[in-house]
Amino acid sequence: MIDFKLENGFRVIGEETSVGHSVSIGVWIKQGSAHEEPRRMGISHLLEHLVFKGTDKRNGREIALSLEALGGTLDAYTTREHTCYYANVLDDDIDVALDVLADLVLSPQLRATDFELERKVVLEEVRGINDTPDDFIFDEHAKGFWGDHSYGYPIVGTPDTISAMSIEDVRSLHRERYGGTNLLLACSGNFDQDRLIDRVTELFVAAPKGKANSEIAYPTEMITGQKHLQRDISQTHFVLGSRIPDQADPDRNALILACEFFGVGMSSRLFQNIREELGLAYTVFAFNSFYSRGGMLGVYAATEPGSADSTLEVIIDEYYRIVSKGLTKQEFERTKNQIKGKTILSSQSTDDRLMRIGSFALRQEEYESLEETLKVIDNIQLDEVQRVCQQFFNPEDLYVVKLGP
Repeated sequence: MIDFKLENGFRVIGEETSVGHSVSIGVWIKQGSAHEEPRRMGISHLLEHLVFKGTDKRNGREIALSLEALGGTLDAYTTREHTCYYANVLDDDIDVALDVLADLVLSPQLRATDFELERKVVLEEVRGINDTPDDFIFDEHAKGFWGDHSYGYPIVGTPDTISAMSIEDVRSLHRERYGGTNLLLACSGNFDQDRLIDRVTELFVAAPKGKANSEIAYPTEMITGQKHLQRDISQTHFVLGSRIPDQADPDRNALILACEFFGVGMSSRLFQNIREELGLAYTVFAFNSFYSRGGMLGVYAATEPGSADSTLEVIIDEYYRIVSKGLTKQEFERTKNQIKGKTILSSQSTDDRLMRIGSFALRQEEYESLEETLKVIDNIQLDEVQRVCQQFFNPEDLYVVKLGP
């Protein structure tokens, strides 16, 4: 394991494996939608799009071909708290991947003509989300659930904010945030550590330090209740959410286990009851989102309108059931083994390992080896899970959005 910083604050972490010929590399920028001003909603995501239009070394087509021509992949995403550019290549092509990632992050041209074209693309993306109920409802739920807090801002922005942006807004964001203090590079796979250190230093040591983001405030408002959004569509969609602690809270692992049992996968309580036993919905699942300043535990379901009320009633009944009865010892051990198995299987993929390494660093937590993580899972106690079920699955704390006829 390597972990070091360049003089400009740029952090590099890596976990070397000798199995296979794959290497995954990611560069994270500590900039996401939660850092944005209301008038600039969507600017982080728009910048992520725009860097692929051309850099000092490569035009858009050359960027697309740079790794695909080698059989590799190159992609990016924006979240509420960070932006990431990542690649997966053969171990022999690590130098090329590092060069491309450095080029994208540090040297995008950000031309005004490209900006106008990409603005149209993002506006089409926004329209696509608005026309896709199972995407649209999550944005609408977040907007109500988080109130005026920036966690409720849509990551892609709104038609008004995207239309009002200028190329100078985007250039300013890049100058301020895409610097060493805000950058993290992680690498996983079959690579030589000395070679990685030398190449990363060569590519990133001259990067400016950048300007640190202001801290995200803790959400204070607690939104509960129900909202119905009328739309003439063939299904009714639900998102239910309740507040849970932030990513650093000691209850996080017990909450992850409780959520897994409650609604993750075909064996979960929600899936077995709502889909398999009652046939009320094709899609139903639980999820949790942990951020630096808060979190949400939620459920999504979609069903035909005639079954909407029954489906919602059964979901809420399941909340009451897990609050009052929790998990049996057998259910607890089964779920624990389920999470351990998924963790081990994900360790076989350099992409999954990369995201895992990056997540520890972004949370500013000490890295855990696979063996250490399995011990953490083993150490979760049933009484911890029962307590978080009683504390955080209370149906009275739910904010529910229903979209449909």
